[in-house]
Amino acid sequence: MVDPKILCRNHLLGEHLELHILASKLNEGRKIAGFIAHGLVDPALAAGRHEELVKEMRRRGYKHASPMAELPGKLEKGCVEPEANLRVLADRCGQCRERIQLKT
Repeated sequence: MVDPKILCRNHLLGEHLELHILASKLNEGRKIAGFIAHGLVDPALAAGRHEELVKEMRRRGYKHASPMAELPGKLEKGCVEPEANLRVLADRCGQCRERIQLKT
């Protein structure tokens, strides 16, 4: 849930893929309680987040041809902490860290 402009190519495309996987799991009725409990995902925000990522992908000139699957009507609410995720991202990825420093 960090600003997509900060994400390096790998993290931008990776999060996009993970959202499609999340949609698939939700539509299959699979449990994602562990992901929610650890603050990794908020299913209620998945469709909007997908649009944010697609907008950034297009801004960078990437092609996008994978619309988000329709999500089930009732979704569990999660709590994602963007600031905590930003710190983890900066620790783990040099490219993202550089992008974060340029933005601040």
